[in-house]
Amino acid sequence: MYAPSRDSSVEGAMRPRRSFPKGSVERLEQALRGAQSKAEFQRVQCVWLRAALGLNANQVAQALGWRPTSVRRLQAQFLRQGEGLWERSGRGGRHHQNLTREEEARLLQGFLKRAEEGRLLEVSRVKQAYEQAVGHVVP
Repeated sequence: MYAPSRDSSVEGAMRPRRSFPKGSVERLEQALRGAQSKAEFQRVQCVWLRAALGLNANQVAQALGWRPTSVRRLQAQFLRQGEGLWERSGRGGRHHQNLTREEEARLLQGFLKRAEEGRLLEVSRVKQAYEQAVGHVVP
């Protein structure tokens, strides 16, 4: 196992912590009150604990049940992006979509009508129509 040497000249030689812009604590408190989910609340709280109470990453991580690296990463993102960080979308998404949701709905409309009538729905035909619409073979 690797253990770094405890050189007294390096100990305590950390770069200074960046301070938050004026009014950040108040805006973070508003964001805490307006959080829509537990995950959103914790993300804001992670930054607020440092801005308002001056807790370090290890203390914030312990309070939230996170890892210190996750705390540092989120706080650094906040210092770079500011309040826009909260406006991000979730992790999911349609990053590899072939058709928009509207195009998919139009494509499936005929198949859904048949299914609602209680008629047999063959997946191979749906796949064939989808491939024809996107112009290439799909798995």
